[in-house]
Amino acid sequence: MADDVETARSEARKLMASNPNFTIQPGKLEGTLGGCSYGMTAEMGEVYVGSMTCGGVPIRANLQLPPSLAMYYPAEIAAHLAVFLAR
Repeated sequence: MADDVETARSEARKLMASNPNFTIQPGKLEGTLGGCSYGMTAEMGEVYVGSMTCGGVPIRANLQLPPSLAMYYPAEIAAHLAVFLAR
């Protein structure tokens, strides 16, 4: 289990380091991650609303993050977001 967590952290660090144009802030999620571009702002707490583009026409997108995500380490948050945003 510890090896799995460390591997996830390592992969998240690599993913985020390779995408310096991706920004995660309270109220804002924007940039490119995993071949897709996102432009989202928070509405009603944990719900991010905006658009995403994966090599085509932008489409409307929603992302609801669980409140418990805030308790994770930054690398774990990045790993979760990579999974949530994967296409």
